[in-house]
Amino acid sequence: MDLSEESLDVYVGITSKNIQLNNFYTGEWVSKWKITKGSIEGNISIKAHFFESGNVQFNQKKNLKKEFQFQENMA
Repeated sequence: MDLSEESLDVYVGITSKNIQLNNFYTGEWVSKWKITKGSIEGNISIKAHFFESGNVQFNQKKNLKKEFQFQENMA
């Protein structure tokens, strides 16, 4: 395959939830990625909720992008 003339985008989603109501916490990870010839970009969202002796919530979001050089024949 000659990748110099071809364009291919790959989309990846990763998600995980941890619900422990008996232990008074929940958590979630969600990330979405787009991989193209020469770059990867996406975002990550993390949420945590603790509620045993109070109500504590953590929410974090991060956008990421990285450029790279693709080499077809890596030996």
